Order: sequence, then C-alpha cells, then structure tokens
Amino acid sequence: MYELIKKQIAADYFQKRFTNDGQRFVAWYLRNVLFRDMNETRDDITDGADDKQIDALIVDDDKSLVRIVQGKFVQSGTVDAEPLREVLSSWIQIKDLARLQNVANPKLASKLPELAAALEEDYEISFELITTGTLTDAAQHDLLAFQEELAKLSENEAFDATIHVIDADELKRRYEYAIETDNPSINYTQFTP
Repeated sequence: MYELIKKQIAADYFQKRFTNDGQRFVAWYLRNVLFRDMNETRDDITDGADDKQIDALIVDDDKSLVRIVQGKFVQSGTVDAEPLREVLSSWIQIKDLARLQNVANPKLASKLPELAAALEEDYEISFELITTGTLTDAAQHDLLAFQEELAKLSENEAFDATIHVIDADELKRRYEYAIETDNPSINYTQFTP
C-alpha cells in the first residue's frame, strides 16, 4: 500500500494543498476511503504544529459520528505503541474543549465548535489510527488494553467512543472496497431478437 499511496499523493492536488507526506496520506485516506470531497478534505485536515495528536477531524451529521484521525505514513513494516498513545492523548484532549481551544492550532481550533455541538448531541466518537505499517506484537497487546480502557471510560463518560487501527492490510481492504463501491461492476445479459 505504501508504494501505491506514495505514487497517488504525488498528484498535483495533494502536492499543492498539503505541506508534507503525512498530511497527504491523511488527505488520501479521506478522499479515497471516506469519500470526502476536495473542500471537505482540506477543511478536515488539522495536522501541523499544535494539532494535539489530531491530524483530521470529521463530523458526520448523517451518521451522528465524529472521526478523529491520526495518520502514520511509514515505509518500514511495523509501528509501535507510540501512535496508539497519541490517539489516546487526543481523547484526553477533547474531554476539555475549553483548554483545547486555547492550545490548539488555528485549523483545529476552528473545528472545535462543530465538535462541541456533536458531543452535545451524543455523537459517537471514532478514534482512528491509519498507517501503512502493521502494529508490533507489543502494540497489538497495547491496543487491546487501550480498547478495554476506552470502553470502561466510555461507560462512565457522557459519550460513546471507540478506537480503530487501520493498518496496511485493513487500509488495502478498505481502499479496494471503496473502489468497488465507487465503480461497481455491472453484470448484464444482452438479448438479441
């Protein structure tokens, strides 16, 4: 997947609008897997200094869902538990939106009123770590522990939250599904009189 994505993010759209391959990777995911349009994608990206471990923030009113995306575009095969800790850090950050508003970069800060409204309406929160690598065994173990912890915390908090890791294999599966969804094959039989 890394080579495919690397080739696709070399396109002018990604090169001219996003400053580094990390942002381009997240934008690629938003466009090609989540079907965000060009303007939505540009608006969703919050990556940069003071992004508070939130590379993209998407509020989907149709699904009553907030996606908080952290991307790791890596050529090497494995990813340790550090990116998972970053995802959990973003969860802690959104628990105090007033503080986050004061310390976040302007892109993220501009999305926080929308996030606050979504939380007020009890939208589900989906934390997504997307990566072109695979988690180490230790990171897999940490993921299970983090998912259990998040489930416990969600029970005691006012909102429902889940954490998902979209690694290279899952990324490939979602991309192929998105291609099929976007360009379904048509089965037909032609009748001739």
